[in-house]
Amino acid sequence: MGAPYAIPPEQLPIKSVRERLYRGYCQPDSVLMPVLARFRAAKDSIYAAVRAVPDLREGDARSILSYFDDFFRAIDNPGTVQREFVRRCRALPQ
Repeated sequence: MGAPYAIPPEQLPIKSVRERLYRGYCQPDSVLMPVLARFRAAKDSIYAAVRAVPDLREGDARSILSYFDDFFRAIDNPGTVQREFVRRCRALPQ
């Protein structure tokens, strides 16, 4: 799985399209935390949807779920949430 020809735009500070980079607008905790909670609540359904894809090879499913595992670990770690979603956010346009 994967596309060896896929590369991120050079203006982004990432080396791989599999690296995550939050490019969204800054949100107050009153918005961000409920959104992260919704992802946590949907985790089992998201994983089940991947496992239910017909003809998806086991190795590909593991790769996808591993990518999701990294995301869920990130949103469960307050320091990572601060670093990745709060400090890297874009200011709302005025």
